[in-house]
Amino acid sequence: MTLADLRKAGVVTSQEIVAAIDVYLRDPMAGPYRFDSGHSVDIAALVNATPAFAAVD
Repeated sequence: MTLADLRKAGVVTSQEIVAAIDVYLRDPMAGPYRFDSGHSVDIAALVNATPAFAAVD
C-alpha cells in the first residue's frame, strides 16, 4: 500500500504524514518513521529513489 492508500483508508492521518516529513527535514539520517498504526515509511529512501530529487541541489 502507498501512503495515499493508507491515508484514504484512515490508517494514517495527514498529520502523521506531515510529522514523518518534518522528522526527515530535521534529520535526513533519522531512519524510518513509524506511524501509530505500526506502518513505517523511510522518507530518505523515497527521496533517494526519486530521480527528480537528484536534480535538486
